[in-house]
Amino acid sequence: YANHSIRPIALDVQDIGADDCQVDVLGLERTFFEKLTLLHEINHRGHEKLTERQSRHIYDLVSLHRSFPELTKDLSLLEEVVSHKKKYFRRGASRWGEAVPGSLYLVPDGLVRERLEADWEKMDDMFPDGRPMAFSQLLEELAEINRAINEEFGVRQPPS
Repeated sequence: YANHSIRPIALDVQDIGADDCQVDVLGLERTFFEKLTLLHEINHRGHEKLTERQSRHIYDLVSLHRSFPELTKDLSLLEEVVSHKKKYFRRGASRWGEAVPGSLYLVPDGLVRERLEADWEKMDDMFPDGRPMAFSQLLEELAEINRAINEEFGVRQPPS
């Protein structure tokens, strides 16, 4: 977690003298692993449980990884996030025990992939200048993240 200072723009526009507000936020490192484990869960739960606007998590994860590729090396934080989810988000379909290097399941396939791709195509309102990349490119980069964690630590993914 991190602490940040925020100040409403309206205070500056109205020339109102007020202190900035300190807020606790989820740090980018934690956000990376929260989204990573969410994708693992989405893939295991299947297309029936998929809700709208979930494809944004793939984009967020890819964007964070582009800026901070070293995040994939923080296995202790991955373990912490998984431990938290095992305790507070207990769902058998989530398979939190498999959210470890060697068995992380980030890249969607089948109907989950189709639903996420259709969802991505509807996300124009999130990107006023147009979607920054094709869904296929997102999945290519997501596969690289998956490989970085599953294989970099001497653990090979099981053949599909």
